Amino acid sequence: MAETMDGIPMTSACAIPQLDEAGFEEKVLASPLPVFVHFAETDCGECEMARRLFGDVPGRLTGRTECYCVHAPTSPLLIARYRIAQLPTILLFRNGRVSRRLVGHPLPGQLETILRAEIGPAPASA
Repeated sequence: MAETMDGIPMTSACAIPQLDEAGFEEKVLASPLPVFVHFAETDCGECEMARRLFGDVPGRLTGRTECYCVHAPTSPLLIARYRIAQLPTILLFRNGRVSRRLVGHPLPGQLETILRAEIGPAPASA
């Protein structure tokens, strides 16, 4: 049985909730928050490196962003729609549109730096 997070299946391609074509509009395009979408596949070394870096982002930015993984081989319509030519590719969506595109595995800290530039610094603790 596949491991799940909040009832959403996860694969070895991503340690964050997996998203398919059916849920993409609701979870990504209609989200009021910025959304990172990691397009990956299971037999991809660079995808695994990106997954390790990407997997830490949701916990550090809880409530400020959403993060999902799209398993590329099972989502050909999304791959075509967003012109994903290389894996991994990470797209940042804001207001239903792609605002950033990262192709290949990101450098450590790069995802968080991009997101902080997009949404601002974390609120100060009281």
